[in-house]
Amino acid sequence: MGPMALLVSGFLAQPVGLAEEHGEVAGQEASVDMPPSWTPPTVHVLTMLTVVRGAEAVLWPEPFAETDPKVWATHYEEAFTRPPVFDPDQRAFSWDGDRWQINVIGHGLMGSEAYLRARQCRFGWAGAFAFAAGSAAVWEYGFEANGVRPSAQDL
Repeated sequence: MGPMALLVSGFLAQPVGLAEEHGEVAGQEASVDMPPSWTPPTVHVLTMLTVVRGAEAVLWPEPFAETDPKVWATHYEEAFTRPPVFDPDQRAFSWDGDRWQINVIGHGLMGSEAYLRARQCRFGWAGAFAFAAGSAAVWEYGFEANGVRPSAQDL
């Protein structure tokens, strides 16, 4: 199996059965209340964002394949000193200049992936929602801001 197939299989893999690991039998709850596990969803999301950012650089070399640190610094400065992009004159779901498919389907799937991975790791619904929102902020301000200014719609 090649590296890309291995990586994709990691995204599609089902979590190890927590019931078997913690002594749950046929729907009975474990006697020990375990706290949420931060490592698996964090590693999962950072890997997902890295792969998506790499794909973005291949699909849209301008501006995402830029490697000059001075250009990155300019983009990061703009990201942290100006408000997120939002143009109400654009078509619905394209307020940031991206196609609606990227905004609705692409970002929706990324947020869903972060939310569901956190839920699988024992986060409550509010904690998983906050984890997914934090992931969106990391994507916009950490991974994508070296190419384009963050988008209010994507946040």
